[in-house]
Amino acid sequence: ARDVDSRRVSFLLTGTTSGQVERLVGGRWVPMRTTGPVATRLIDGRDPVRWVAPAGALGTTPAFTVQAWDGRLASTTISQISVSIAATDDTAFAYFIDDTTQVSNVPAGYGVIGEFSETERAAAVASGRIVGESVAMFNQQSDNTVGYSLWPLIENLFQSRTPVAPGDRQALARQILDQVLVNKGLTATSEFPSPDEGVPAGPGAGYVIWAQDFEFRPGIVPTTDVYAGVTAVLWAGRTYLGDSFKIMPVPSSSLFKTLGDTTVNGKGAYVSDEIINGTASTPYLASLGLEGLPENPQHGSNGEWNFLSLLYANGLIDGFFGQNYNTTQVGIVTPDTLPFHDPSLPYAIQSAHDNPTQVASGGPWSTVYNGDVPFHATVYWLANVDPTWGQPPKKPVLQPTQAPLPTTAFAAYGRSN
Repeated sequence: ARDVDSRRVSFLLTGTTSGQVERLVGGRWVPMRTTGPVATRLIDGRDPVRWVAPAGALGTTPAFTVQAWDGRLASTTISQISVSIAATDDTAFAYFIDDTTQVSNVPAGYGVIGEFSETERAAAVASGRIVGESVAMFNQQSDNTVGYSLWPLIENLFQSRTPVAPGDRQALARQILDQVLVNKGLTATSEFPSPDEGVPAGPGAGYVIWAQDFEFRPGIVPTTDVYAGVTAVLWAGRTYLGDSFKIMPVPSSSLFKTLGDTTVNGKGAYVSDEIINGTASTPYLASLGLEGLPENPQHGSNGEWNFLSLLYANGLIDGFFGQNYNTTQVGIVTPDTLPFHDPSLPYAIQSAHDNPTQVASGGPWSTVYNGDVPFHATVYWLANVDPTWGQPPKKPVLQPTQAPLPTTAFAAYGRSN
Protein backbone atom coordinates (compact mmCIF):
# COMPACT_ATOMS: atom_id res chain seq x y z
CA ALA A 1 0.00 0.00 0.00
CA ARG A 2 1.04 3.65 -0.49
CA ASP A 3 0.02 6.90 1.24
CA VAL A 4 -1.03 10.23 -0.31
CA ASP A 5 2.54 11.20 -1.27
CA SER A 6 3.11 7.78 -2.82
CA ARG A 7 5.34 6.51 -0.02
CA ARG A 8 5.18 2.79 0.65
CA VAL A 9 3.22 2.09 3.84
CA SER A 10 4.32 -0.52 6.33
CA PHE A 11 3.33 -1.06 9.95
CA LEU A 12 4.89 -0.67 13.39
CA LEU A 13 4.00 -3.12 16.13
CA THR A 14 2.75 -1.14 19.13
CA GLY A 15 1.33 -3.78 21.42
CA THR A 16 0.43 -7.43 21.91
CA THR A 17 -3.13 -8.06 23.04
CA SER A 18 -2.77 -11.83 23.31
CA GLY A 19 -0.33 -14.51 22.29
CA GLN A 20 3.01 -13.43 20.87
CA VAL A 21 4.26 -11.76 17.66
CA GLU A 22 7.51 -13.27 16.36
CA ARG A 23 9.97 -12.55 13.54
CA LEU A 24 12.16 -15.15 11.80
CA VAL A 25 15.78 -14.19 12.50
CA GLY A 26 18.76 -16.41 11.71
CA GLY A 27 16.60 -19.46 11.21
CA ARG A 28 14.61 -19.18 14.45
CA TRP A 29 11.54 -17.32 15.63
CA VAL A 30 12.20 -14.54 18.16
CA PRO A 31 9.65 -12.30 19.93
CA MET A 32 9.20 -8.83 18.41
CA ARG A 33 9.44 -5.70 20.52
CA THR A 34 6.53 -3.29 20.90
CA THR A 35 8.66 -0.31 21.93
CA GLY A 36 12.04 1.03 20.91
CA PRO A 37 13.75 1.47 17.52
CA VAL A 38 11.63 1.27 14.38
CA ALA A 39 13.74 -1.58 12.94
CA THR A 40 12.81 -3.86 15.83
CA ARG A 41 9.05 -3.23 15.43
CA LEU A 42 8.69 -2.96 11.65
CA ILE A 43 6.35 -5.25 9.71
CA ASP A 44 7.12 -4.59 6.04
CA GLY A 45 6.97 -7.97 4.34
CA ARG A 46 10.75 -8.39 4.08
CA ASP A 47 11.15 -10.78 7.01
CA PRO A 48 8.58 -13.47 7.89
CA VAL A 49 6.42 -12.45 10.86
CA ARG A 50 3.88 -14.62 12.65
CA TRP A 51 1.44 -14.36 15.51
CA VAL A 52 1.40 -17.33 17.90
CA ALA A 53 -2.06 -17.72 19.37
CA PRO A 54 -2.50 -18.34 23.10
CA ALA A 55 -3.31 -21.91 24.08
CA GLY A 56 -6.97 -22.77 23.62
CA ALA A 57 -7.90 -19.63 21.66
CA LEU A 58 -10.96 -19.98 19.42
CA GLY A 59 -13.18 -17.58 17.48
CA THR A 60 -12.38 -13.89 16.95
CA THR A 61 -9.31 -13.20 19.06
CA PRO A 62 -7.70 -9.73 19.53
CA ALA A 63 -4.05 -10.32 18.60
CA PHE A 64 -1.91 -7.15 18.41
CA THR A 65 -1.98 -3.43 17.60
CA VAL A 66 -0.14 -1.48 14.87
CA GLN A 67 0.43 2.00 13.48
CA ALA A 68 0.85 2.75 9.79
CA TRP A 69 4.41 3.82 8.89
CA ASP A 70 5.60 5.41 5.63
CA GLY A 71 9.32 5.44 6.36
CA ARG A 72 9.30 8.82 8.11
CA LEU A 73 6.11 9.21 10.09
CA ALA A 74 3.75 6.96 12.02
CA SER A 75 -0.01 7.41 11.97
CA THR A 76 -1.68 8.78 15.07
CA THR A 77 -4.28 6.03 14.84
CA ILE A 78 -3.51 2.71 16.48
CA SER A 79 -5.38 -0.19 14.91
CA GLN A 80 -6.37 -3.40 16.64
CA ILE A 81 -5.70 -6.54 14.60
CA SER A 82 -7.90 -9.52 15.40
CA VAL A 83 -7.67 -13.06 14.08
CA SER A 84 -10.46 -15.56 13.54
CA ILE A 85 -9.36 -18.96 14.84
CA ALA A 86 -11.36 -21.98 13.76
CA ALA A 87 -11.44 -25.14 15.81
CA THR A 88 -8.87 -27.60 14.46
CA ASP A 89 -8.42 -31.31 14.91
CA ASP A 90 -4.79 -32.13 14.24
CA THR A 91 -4.61 -35.92 14.16
CA ALA A 92 -0.98 -36.05 13.03
CA PHE A 93 0.08 -37.68 16.29
CA ALA A 94 1.73 -40.96 17.17
CA TYR A 95 2.08 -42.99 20.34
CA PHE A 96 5.40 -44.75 21.00
CA ILE A 97 4.27 -47.86 22.86
CA ASP A 98 6.43 -50.44 24.65
CA ASP A 99 3.49 -52.87 24.78
CA THR A 100 2.46 -53.42 21.17
CA THR A 101 -0.78 -55.13 22.25
CA GLN A 102 -2.00 -51.65 23.22
CA VAL A 103 -2.60 -50.54 19.62
CA SER A 104 -6.36 -50.91 20.10
CA ASN A 105 -6.22 -48.19 22.78
CA VAL A 106 -4.53 -45.70 20.45
CA PRO A 107 -7.07 -43.26 18.93
CA ALA A 108 -8.13 -44.05 15.38
CA GLY A 109 -6.06 -42.15 12.85
CA TYR A 110 -3.03 -41.80 15.12
CA GLY A 111 0.26 -43.43 14.18
CA VAL A 112 2.07 -45.96 16.34
CA ILE A 113 5.79 -46.45 16.99
CA GLY A 114 7.25 -49.54 18.61
CA GLU A 115 8.81 -52.96 18.19
CA PHE A 116 6.18 -54.59 16.01
CA SER A 117 6.32 -58.01 14.41
CA GLU A 118 5.60 -58.09 10.70
CA THR A 119 2.11 -59.43 11.45
CA GLU A 120 1.34 -56.67 13.97
CA ARG A 121 2.73 -54.06 11.60
CA ALA A 122 0.63 -55.30 8.68
CA ALA A 123 -2.54 -55.22 10.78
CA ALA A 124 -1.91 -51.63 11.88
CA VAL A 125 -1.16 -50.53 8.32
CA ALA A 126 -4.32 -52.25 7.07
CA SER A 127 -6.35 -50.15 9.51
CA GLY A 128 -4.89 -47.00 7.94
CA ARG A 129 -2.19 -46.25 10.49
CA ILE A 130 1.33 -45.03 9.78
CA VAL A 131 3.65 -47.39 11.65
CA GLY A 132 7.08 -46.41 12.94
CA GLU A 133 9.11 -49.59 13.33
CA SER A 134 11.75 -49.61 16.08
CA VAL A 135 13.49 -52.97 16.05
CA ALA A 136 15.27 -54.74 18.91
CA MET A 137 19.04 -54.25 18.90
CA PHE A 138 21.65 -55.90 21.09
CA ASN A 139 22.93 -52.55 22.41
CA GLN A 140 19.88 -52.31 24.69
CA GLN A 141 21.42 -54.96 26.95
CA SER A 142 23.81 -54.14 29.82
CA ASP A 143 23.58 -50.42 29.13
CA ASN A 144 25.45 -49.70 32.36
CA THR A 145 28.60 -51.10 30.74
CA VAL A 146 28.21 -50.31 27.03
CA GLY A 147 26.25 -47.04 27.19
CA TYR A 148 23.91 -48.37 24.49
CA SER A 149 26.84 -48.31 22.05
CA LEU A 150 26.37 -50.23 18.80
CA TRP A 151 30.00 -49.87 17.76
CA PRO A 152 31.37 -53.01 19.51
CA LEU A 153 28.90 -55.08 17.48
CA ILE A 154 30.13 -53.84 14.10
CA GLU A 155 33.66 -52.45 14.48
CA ASN A 156 35.08 -55.61 12.88
CA LEU A 157 33.48 -54.43 9.62
CA PHE A 158 35.39 -51.12 9.66
CA GLN A 159 39.06 -52.01 9.80
CA SER A 160 40.10 -50.15 6.63
CA ARG A 161 39.88 -46.67 5.12
CA THR A 162 39.59 -48.12 1.62
CA PRO A 163 36.29 -46.91 0.09
CA VAL A 164 33.56 -49.52 -0.10
CA ALA A 165 32.90 -50.26 -3.76
CA PRO A 166 29.35 -49.49 -4.96
CA GLY A 167 28.80 -53.15 -5.73
CA ASP A 168 29.70 -54.14 -2.18
CA ARG A 169 27.48 -51.69 -0.33
CA GLN A 170 24.36 -53.85 -0.13
CA ALA A 171 26.35 -56.75 1.27
CA LEU A 172 27.97 -54.52 3.92
CA ALA A 173 24.60 -53.03 4.86
CA ARG A 174 23.17 -56.50 5.39
CA GLN A 175 26.17 -57.51 7.49
CA ILE A 176 25.77 -54.47 9.73
CA LEU A 177 22.07 -55.11 10.27
CA ASP A 178 22.63 -58.81 10.83
CA GLN A 179 25.14 -58.09 13.60
CA VAL A 180 22.99 -55.57 15.50
CA LEU A 181 19.51 -57.07 15.16
CA VAL A 182 18.20 -59.30 17.94
CA ASN A 183 15.54 -60.74 15.63
CA LYS A 184 17.59 -61.42 12.55
CA GLY A 185 16.44 -61.56 8.97
CA LEU A 186 15.80 -59.20 6.08
CA THR A 187 12.78 -60.72 4.38
CA ALA A 188 9.13 -59.85 3.82
CA THR A 189 8.27 -61.44 7.18
CA SER A 190 11.09 -60.01 9.31
CA GLU A 191 10.84 -57.60 12.24
CA PHE A 192 13.03 -55.18 10.28
CA PRO A 193 10.79 -53.66 7.59
CA SER A 194 11.16 -54.45 3.92
CA PRO A 195 11.56 -51.67 1.33
CA ASP A 196 8.09 -52.08 -0.20
CA GLU A 197 6.36 -51.46 3.15
CA GLY A 198 7.24 -47.77 2.90
CA VAL A 199 4.87 -47.23 -0.02
CA PRO A 200 1.19 -46.54 0.81
CA ALA A 201 -1.28 -48.57 -1.23
CA GLY A 202 -3.26 -45.43 -2.05
CA PRO A 203 -4.33 -41.99 -0.78
CA GLY A 204 -4.87 -42.07 2.97
CA ALA A 205 -3.55 -45.61 3.30
CA GLY A 206 -1.16 -46.68 6.02
CA TYR A 207 2.52 -47.37 5.49
CA VAL A 208 5.74 -48.01 7.44
CA ILE A 209 8.63 -45.74 8.36
CA TRP A 210 11.80 -46.72 10.21
CA ALA A 211 11.56 -44.83 13.51
CA GLN A 212 14.38 -46.45 15.46
CA ASP A 213 14.81 -45.66 19.15
CA PHE A 214 18.51 -44.84 19.59
CA GLU A 215 19.84 -44.35 23.11
CA PHE A 216 23.12 -43.01 24.54
CA ARG A 217 24.39 -42.79 28.10
CA PRO A 218 27.39 -40.40 28.07
CA GLY A 219 30.51 -41.16 30.09
CA ILE A 220 30.56 -44.96 29.81
CA VAL A 221 32.28 -45.64 26.47
CA PRO A 222 34.09 -43.36 23.98
CA THR A 223 31.71 -40.76 22.59
CA THR A 224 32.91 -41.28 19.01
CA ASP A 225 32.15 -45.01 19.30
CA VAL A 226 28.51 -44.26 20.08
CA TYR A 227 27.96 -41.73 17.29
CA ALA A 228 29.84 -43.86 14.75
CA GLY A 229 27.69 -46.86 15.64
CA VAL A 230 24.43 -44.97 15.18
CA THR A 231 25.66 -43.48 11.90
CA ALA A 232 26.75 -46.85 10.52
CA VAL A 233 23.43 -48.51 11.36
CA LEU A 234 21.46 -45.68 9.75
CA TRP A 235 23.72 -45.91 6.68
CA ALA A 236 22.97 -49.62 6.51
CA GLY A 237 19.25 -49.00 6.83
CA ARG A 238 19.27 -46.36 4.10
CA THR A 239 21.31 -48.60 1.79
CA TYR A 240 18.97 -51.54 2.30
CA LEU A 241 15.63 -49.69 2.39
CA GLY A 242 16.37 -47.22 -0.41
CA ASP A 243 16.08 -43.46 -0.78
CA SER A 244 12.27 -43.32 -0.91
CA PHE A 245 11.72 -45.14 2.40
CA LYS A 246 11.24 -42.61 5.22
CA ILE A 247 13.84 -42.94 7.98
CA MET A 248 12.99 -40.82 11.02
CA PRO A 249 14.75 -42.03 14.18
CA VAL A 250 13.66 -41.32 17.74
CA PRO A 251 16.97 -40.22 19.33
CA SER A 252 17.40 -40.01 23.08
CA SER A 253 17.76 -36.51 24.48
CA SER A 254 21.54 -37.04 24.76
CA LEU A 255 21.83 -37.81 21.02
CA PHE A 256 19.27 -35.14 20.13
CA LYS A 257 21.21 -32.50 22.07
CA THR A 258 24.53 -33.93 20.81
CA LEU A 259 26.20 -34.42 24.16
CA GLY A 260 29.70 -35.71 24.76
CA ASP A 261 31.60 -36.32 27.96
CA THR A 262 34.35 -33.79 28.64
CA THR A 263 34.81 -34.38 32.36
CA VAL A 264 38.28 -35.15 33.77
CA ASN A 265 37.67 -38.88 33.37
CA GLY A 266 35.35 -38.38 30.42
CA LYS A 267 35.05 -40.18 27.14
CA GLY A 268 35.50 -37.22 24.83
CA ALA A 269 33.48 -34.53 23.11
CA TYR A 270 31.41 -35.04 19.97
CA VAL A 271 33.82 -34.76 17.01
CA SER A 272 32.21 -35.32 13.61
CA ASP A 273 35.53 -35.56 11.76
CA GLU A 274 36.51 -38.61 13.81
CA ILE A 275 33.29 -40.35 12.82
CA ILE A 276 33.55 -39.84 9.08
CA ASN A 277 37.34 -39.73 8.59
CA GLY A 278 38.62 -41.78 11.51
CA THR A 279 41.45 -41.17 13.98
CA ALA A 280 45.10 -42.16 13.92
CA SER A 281 44.23 -45.48 15.55
CA THR A 282 40.70 -46.24 14.31
CA PRO A 283 39.32 -45.85 10.76
CA TYR A 284 35.73 -45.56 12.02
CA LEU A 285 33.52 -44.82 8.96
CA ALA A 286 36.18 -43.49 6.57
CA SER A 287 35.36 -46.27 4.10
CA LEU A 288 31.77 -45.04 3.62
CA GLY A 289 32.71 -41.73 1.98
CA LEU A 290 30.44 -39.57 4.14
CA GLU A 291 30.80 -35.80 3.89
CA GLY A 292 31.32 -33.38 6.74
CA LEU A 293 29.53 -30.08 7.33
CA PRO A 294 31.11 -26.62 7.08
CA GLU A 295 32.71 -25.56 10.34
CA ASN A 296 30.36 -23.89 12.80
CA PRO A 297 31.90 -20.42 13.40
CA GLN A 298 29.93 -19.73 16.57
CA HIS A 299 31.84 -19.24 19.81
CA GLY A 300 31.71 -22.26 22.09
CA SER A 301 30.63 -24.69 19.35
CA ASN A 302 34.08 -26.25 18.82
CA GLY A 303 33.23 -25.99 15.14
CA GLU A 304 30.47 -28.59 15.45
CA TRP A 305 26.83 -28.66 14.41
CA ASN A 306 24.17 -30.96 15.76
CA PHE A 307 24.80 -34.65 15.00
CA LEU A 308 21.38 -34.94 13.36
CA SER A 309 22.44 -32.28 10.84
CA LEU A 310 25.34 -34.51 9.80
CA LEU A 311 22.97 -37.44 9.26
CA TYR A 312 20.51 -35.28 7.29
CA ALA A 313 23.19 -33.74 5.07
CA ASN A 314 24.37 -37.23 4.11
CA GLY A 315 20.85 -38.41 3.28
CA LEU A 316 20.74 -40.98 6.08
CA ILE A 317 17.58 -39.59 7.69
CA ASP A 318 14.49 -37.74 6.47
CA GLY A 319 13.80 -36.15 9.86
CA PHE A 320 13.55 -37.18 13.50
CA PHE A 321 11.34 -37.31 16.59
CA GLY A 322 13.44 -35.93 19.42
CA GLN A 323 12.90 -37.26 22.93
CA ASN A 324 12.37 -34.39 25.38
CA TYR A 325 11.29 -35.69 28.76
CA ASN A 326 11.94 -32.49 30.69
CA THR A 327 9.03 -32.20 33.13
CA THR A 328 9.24 -28.39 33.25
CA GLN A 329 9.74 -27.72 29.51
CA VAL A 330 7.22 -29.69 27.48
CA GLY A 331 7.33 -29.80 23.69
CA ILE A 332 10.33 -27.57 23.03
CA VAL A 333 13.93 -27.74 21.86
CA THR A 334 15.78 -27.05 25.11
CA PRO A 335 18.61 -24.49 25.30
CA ASP A 336 21.32 -27.12 25.90
CA THR A 337 20.87 -28.47 22.35
CA LEU A 338 23.71 -28.00 19.86
CA PRO A 339 22.44 -25.77 16.99
CA PHE A 340 21.51 -27.21 13.61
CA HIS A 341 23.20 -26.47 10.30
CA ASP A 342 19.98 -26.61 8.27
CA PRO A 343 16.88 -25.21 10.01
CA SER A 344 14.59 -26.97 7.53
CA LEU A 345 15.45 -30.44 8.88
CA PRO A 346 12.00 -31.99 9.52
CA TYR A 347 11.33 -32.91 13.14
CA ALA A 348 8.82 -33.16 15.95
CA ILE A 349 9.12 -33.56 19.71
CA GLN A 350 8.33 -36.71 21.68
CA SER A 351 7.00 -36.17 25.20
CA ALA A 352 6.52 -38.85 27.86
CA HIS A 353 3.15 -39.69 29.33
CA ASP A 354 4.26 -41.36 32.56
CA ASN A 355 7.94 -42.36 32.38
CA PRO A 356 8.71 -39.82 33.63
CA THR A 357 5.31 -38.36 34.42
CA GLN A 358 5.32 -35.41 32.04
CA VAL A 359 2.00 -34.94 30.24
CA ALA A 360 -0.22 -37.40 32.10
CA SER A 361 -2.18 -34.48 33.54
CA GLY A 362 -2.29 -30.73 33.07
CA GLY A 363 -1.75 -28.78 29.90
CA PRO A 364 -2.49 -27.90 27.24
CA TRP A 365 1.07 -27.44 25.99
CA SER A 366 2.37 -26.23 22.65
CA THR A 367 4.79 -28.64 20.98
CA VAL A 368 7.07 -27.61 18.12
CA TYR A 369 7.59 -29.35 14.78
CA ASN A 370 8.57 -28.45 11.25
CA GLY A 371 8.72 -29.80 7.73
CA ASP A 372 7.41 -32.96 6.14
CA VAL A 373 6.86 -35.19 9.16
CA PRO A 374 3.97 -37.67 9.37
CA PHE A 375 3.51 -36.88 13.09
CA HIS A 376 3.47 -33.35 14.52
CA ALA A 377 4.04 -34.75 18.02
CA THR A 378 4.63 -38.15 19.58
CA VAL A 379 4.00 -39.46 23.09
CA TYR A 380 5.85 -42.29 24.83
CA TRP A 381 3.77 -44.77 26.85
CA LEU A 382 5.64 -47.16 29.14
CA ALA A 383 2.77 -49.59 29.76
CA ASN A 384 -0.99 -49.34 29.30
CA VAL A 385 -2.34 -46.65 26.99
CA ASP A 386 -5.22 -44.61 28.40
CA PRO A 387 -7.68 -44.36 25.48
CA THR A 388 -9.32 -41.27 27.01
CA TRP A 389 -6.13 -39.22 27.45
CA GLY A 390 -5.98 -36.22 25.17
CA GLN A 391 -9.46 -36.87 23.83
CA PRO A 392 -12.60 -34.67 24.14
CA PRO A 393 -13.27 -32.57 26.09
CA LYS A 394 -9.55 -32.06 26.90
CA LYS A 395 -8.23 -32.54 23.39
CA PRO A 396 -5.73 -31.50 22.34
CA VAL A 397 -3.40 -31.72 25.34
CA LEU A 398 -0.51 -31.14 22.94
CA GLN A 399 -0.95 -28.33 20.41
CA PRO A 400 1.51 -28.53 17.48
CA THR A 401 3.21 -25.26 16.51
CA GLN A 402 5.48 -24.92 13.48
CA ALA A 403 8.99 -23.63 14.15
CA PRO A 404 12.27 -24.25 12.29
CA LEU A 405 15.19 -25.69 14.24
CA PRO A 406 17.64 -23.24 15.87
CA THR A 407 20.84 -22.50 13.95
CA THR A 408 22.50 -20.46 16.68
CA ALA A 409 23.03 -20.90 20.40
CA PHE A 410 19.98 -19.68 22.25
CA ALA A 411 18.66 -18.96 25.72
CA ALA A 412 15.23 -20.43 25.05
CA TYR A 413 13.38 -21.88 22.11
CA GLY A 414 9.80 -22.76 21.40
CA ARG A 415 7.37 -21.94 24.18
CA SER A 416 7.41 -23.33 27.68
CA ASN A 417 3.98 -23.43 29.33
